[in-house]
Amino acid sequence: MQKKYFLFIFLLIGQLSFCQEMNITINSNNTPFKEFIEYLEKKYDLRFSYKDEAINGKKITLNIKNGDLKELLNKLEEQTLLEIDLVSNRYIIIKQKNNALTICGYLYDKGTNQAIADATIRLETTKKVVYTNTEGYFRIEDVAPNEVIDIQHRSYIEQKTTATSLANTDCIKIALELSTTILEEVVIQNYLTQGISRKSNGSILITQSKLNLLPGLTDPDVLESIQWIPGVMSTSESVSELNIRGGKSDQNLILWDGMNVYLSDHFYGMLSAFNPYIIKKTTLFRNGASAQYGNRISGVIDIQTENEIPQKINGGLGFNMIHADGYIALPIVKDKLGVIVSARRSFTDVVPTFTYKSFSEKVFQNTRILSSKNGINEEYDEEYTELLNKFYFFDFHLKSIWKPSESNKITFNILNIKNNLKNNVEILQDTISNRDELKTKNESIGASWQKKWSNNLEQETKIYFTDYGSEYIHDLKDDGYNTLLSKKNNVTELGLHLTFNYNIKEEQFLIIGGQFNQNKVGYNLEEQFYGNSSGNNKINDNSHSQIYSAFSEYKYTKEKNIFINAGMRVSGYSFNTNFNFEPRLYIEKQLNSYFRAKLSGEIRSQAISQFIELNEDDLEMSNQIWVLSDNENIPIVDSQQIGTGILFSDSGWDIDLDIYYKKSNNISILNPKSLTATDPETIWYHFGSGITQGMDVLIQKKYKNFNTGIGYTLSQTDYLFESIQPETFSANTNAKHNFRWSTSHKWDDLEFSTGFIWRSGIPYTQAIGITSTNPNDPDPLYDIEYGNINESILPNYYRLDCSASYRFYYSAEKKMRSRIGLSFLNILNHKNTINRSYKINYDSEPDIETIDKLSLGFTANLVFRLEW
Repeated sequence: MQKKYFLFIFLLIGQLSFCQEMNITINSNNTPFKEFIEYLEKKYDLRFSYKDEAINGKKITLNIKNGDLKELLNKLEEQTLLEIDLVSNRYIIIKQKNNALTICGYLYDKGTNQAIADATIRLETTKKVVYTNTEGYFRIEDVAPNEVIDIQHRSYIEQKTTATSLANTDCIKIALELSTTILEEVVIQNYLTQGISRKSNGSILITQSKLNLLPGLTDPDVLESIQWIPGVMSTSESVSELNIRGGKSDQNLILWDGMNVYLSDHFYGMLSAFNPYIIKKTTLFRNGASAQYGNRISGVIDIQTENEIPQKINGGLGFNMIHADGYIALPIVKDKLGVIVSARRSFTDVVPTFTYKSFSEKVFQNTRILSSKNGINEEYDEEYTELLNKFYFFDFHLKSIWKPSESNKITFNILNIKNNLKNNVEILQDTISNRDELKTKNESIGASWQKKWSNNLEQETKIYFTDYGSEYIHDLKDDGYNTLLSKKNNVTELGLHLTFNYNIKEEQFLIIGGQFNQNKVGYNLEEQFYGNSSGNNKINDNSHSQIYSAFSEYKYTKEKNIFINAGMRVSGYSFNTNFNFEPRLYIEKQLNSYFRAKLSGEIRSQAISQFIELNEDDLEMSNQIWVLSDNENIPIVDSQQIGTGILFSDSGWDIDLDIYYKKSNNISILNPKSLTATDPETIWYHFGSGITQGMDVLIQKKYKNFNTGIGYTLSQTDYLFESIQPETFSANTNAKHNFRWSTSHKWDDLEFSTGFIWRSGIPYTQAIGITSTNPNDPDPLYDIEYGNINESILPNYYRLDCSASYRFYYSAEKKMRSRIGLSFLNILNHKNTINRSYKINYDSEPDIETIDKLSLGFTANLVFRLEW
């Protein structure tokens, strides 16, 4: 045994002596590796063993003077990223290393050439993070070649690259471009789940491409996703009726690439009208909104698509049990011009899937649509009955990005959203027919120009035009009698937005700008009667206004210390000589390593709102109409809100607590006592005030790839409408307690998410009897008598949801990938009552009939996607 050790040591010493004795002098510049090897074999009598595919495409640049063989081989390994072993005298083996790479680089400011310290270098797959030093240098070992490297710094535009491009021994220099639009640091990463973060300005940022599964969702629907955030909910399970901290849904500002959107849903609230796979990020303000946002008094949902020119062709196709969609991003001229196109359409008018049937039962319940589908005409033979029920939705988006120079960028946007419903029933033997048609649309077109005057000054100019339309027709023919109801609602908006962003210093930022909006709102209701007696009732309302706004905002931020956002917005209206002054303030202060305190205050106003128009021949989903303030019949709505709270973070635990108070003035309400009133003098709409007091809290725990969080809202919204009732009463959407628990777990390419929702029942006005307006008449008219407004409470609401998805790839490079997902909503199939109303049943003696609207029952959905 000792002889063997002695022989091994002897050979090792001999080999080292050989390496040291060889005197090598080489000067090579970009020489193909194969030629370089052949030269070494001939010059120094070496023998190399290798496969051609291992060395193909590699080139050598070396300058060695009087070096030894070991030095040569080490330098060759560094340049080629291959494993090069000297196995005996003059015999060398070259082979592929394992896939792991070592990456490195230097970050510097593109404008000043100064090193960038404390930048975050993140590996998207493994989540490994390192930071640059004072020289802007970083280095990471054992990195997969296909790993995506995300480079971030709070003062610079985010940049992504691949590990292969950074696997260079010279540690390449990477230039970052100063961002003059984002200064706020991220305070909480993975807020509820990966892809959602909370920023120091109080906003919630959703990065769509990084968003993990949320309970019950197969697609990352943006308006469904934000409902898991405390303070945001929909008591009707509709994304078109989001209530943010006591506000009504029409008080939310929804923007798509800076364009105001008036139709935000498909399938009458069952999903949002925005294709989630082309959204880059969504910013949610529950309070403390920037002074740039105006003409709404509640939440802000700012949705933005990709704003950079695609570097290569990429896209995706997919479907779930409701719709199919596709998108593609094309670089037309490298680094100069790119185009992004997407389209989505439901196929339920052709294939009525199980998911569609479940959605339909929820949406069309208590309407003629569901009644005819379920056989309202069963007493007639099928051969004498014809039924047509057709529903589909569609959305389309086109965006072009043109960068004529480094300091100029021009984008062009088109957004088209449509919902179409047709329901026809004909009973041939009785010449009875009923036709319902409902169409809604939102068509927007816009352009923006970004000009960078210097590293500190940037200008952005936006112009857009939005056209919203809703049209409903009800046509009933019955044995010579004909009733025709036509209802239309149109909104057109022209918007111009000019902003200057000035970076005063690294910690100070100033925004100055102006905004112009011109709105035209039209409403037309026409009712025609034909038969023994003919008649025609018509109501028209057309109005327009211009809003001129100027705003300024000052931001001061000191990383991990304090953030201050102070702004002022001043608005003037064409129908009013007064100006509205809207100050905004948000402060967040780091108290110590664990706690941050926050304070906010704001005043806001809006001049356009939604009213409910009711007609006995309506479909329920057709009765929301937009109206414009005129300072006489419809006043401007305004609100004042203050809030405070505290944040705690330590060891994977996060607690976010907000306490707020909001008062709203000139809000409108439909008098519930007038719903069945026969008196033509009855006043339907009243204006009053509302007060919301609430607390939102999120408690979450993060451990590696596992997140669990509890969101809770304690809130009370009371209205005072003295023209209806002298006492205050609860708002229709007031759910005092709202509890949500969710978990998300990612294991390699497999994701799971589970969630439970429980909230208090919402209030309603109870019917207590029937009164006759003319009891002595042989054909009297009846009205329902109601108790105090919203004095009764519906049963509590609860729901259990879950979802899972798996991602797989078609090659080792992962250039093409697929995802399959499955979700279950309301697993326990609990029958939640989400609304209660009444009508008079005249089948025999007049009697009160209770109409309960139920929540979505057990619903399964399946998704498949292909992306490249």
